[in-house]
Amino acid sequence: MSQGGLKNSPVVANELVKFLAKNTNVDAIDTLNSEVSTLKEENKKLKSLVNTKVTEAVKNINNCNNSVANEKNLIGGLDKRIQKLE
Repeated sequence: MSQGGLKNSPVVANELVKFLAKNTNVDAIDTLNSEVSTLKEENKKLKSLVNTKVTEAVKNINNCNNSVANEKNLIGGLDKRIQKLE
C-alpha cells in the first residue's frame, strides 16, 4: 500500500460502494412502502365514500323524477278539467 494507507485503496473504495448501494436506500424504501400503504388505504376509503355519495345522488334524482311525473299527472288532470269547463 502507498503512504495514504487504505484511504485511496481501490479495494476499499469498491467495498464501500457496494455497502452503500445495499444499505443506503433501505430507510427510503421502508418509508415509501409505508406511504404507499397509507395511500392505498385512503384511496379505498375515498372510493367507498364516493360510491356512497353517488348512490345517495341517484336516489335523490329518482325521487325528483317521481315527483316530476306526479306533478305532470296532476297538471294533465287539471288541463282536462279546464277543457271540460270551457
